[in-house]
Amino acid sequence: MDVLQAAKARAEHRLAAFYLVAAITAAIGLICTAVVFGYWHFTLDVCDGHATQQDKEKRHCGCLLFAQSSYRLFIGGDTTVCHFVEFSCVPGVVVGLLMAFLHWYRASFVLRRPPKTKRC
Repeated sequence: MDVLQAAKARAEHRLAAFYLVAAITAAIGLICTAVVFGYWHFTLDVCDGHATQQDKEKRHCGCLLFAQSSYRLFIGGDTTVCHFVEFSCVPGVVVGLLMAFLHWYRASFVLRRPPKTKRC
């Protein structure tokens, strides 16, 4: 393996490590938000009975984002906002793992092959 291919393999290994760290960080963010929202969902799952049916479908009692509270009432935030925050890390995990595998594969197998020689 010549110097140029060794440098390429080293760069690919670094990219694989970077993408793996990015995927792990996104997974940690996903777990942290899921734990917090999961805990508060069961704790705050008591809505006001006087809300309209349309408002109940749009809002969720366990959603803390943009929630409204008073001394006797808690109205949860918009359900779509909470679901977006919970699941926005999933593409980061998937893309990070795929790119880490791609760069690891390139560094381990593709760049270590001997170059093909041309036959005349």
